[in-house]
Amino acid sequence: ALLTAYSWEAGDQHSDFSVMPCARAMTCGDAGWNTALLTPAEDLQPPAGISMTLTDQTDGTLTVTLENTTDTEWAYGEAFSVQALLDGTWYSIPMLPGNWGFNEIGILLAPGAQSEKTYDLSFYGTLPAGAYRLVVEGLSAAFTV
Repeated sequence: ALLTAYSWEAGDQHSDFSVMPCARAMTCGDAGWNTALLTPAEDLQPPAGISMTLTDQTDGTLTVTLENTTDTEWAYGEAFSVQALLDGTWYSIPMLPGNWGFNEIGILLAPGAQSEKTYDLSFYGTLPAGAYRLVVEGLSAAFTV
């Protein structure tokens, strides 16, 4: 009903309502994700010389190794997002309703250094089976559920 009740600029485009409290209920049901209501993810722009590799996936957490192969410090924060690969397209996945937030801090990765970081996916609840990626500052690490 939402698709027909609102005059969209184009039939296959819509505003990103993933921040609305009802977004998760509207985009994920018993049959999985509803791509008609999900927002396609923007193309990632990974920083040159910085990589992120998944090293562990345990009980709703992902551990990654970040590596800086440049000769300058690289800064990132605690914020992250999760995207799902559906029919060949990456989509932004809304968090569960709640009072979620990230500490706005800067974490520095020294030139030539590696760092391990663990991300708690509880903001996203139980994800339907499929291919996903963790996104941090233009970097991504793929994982499956």
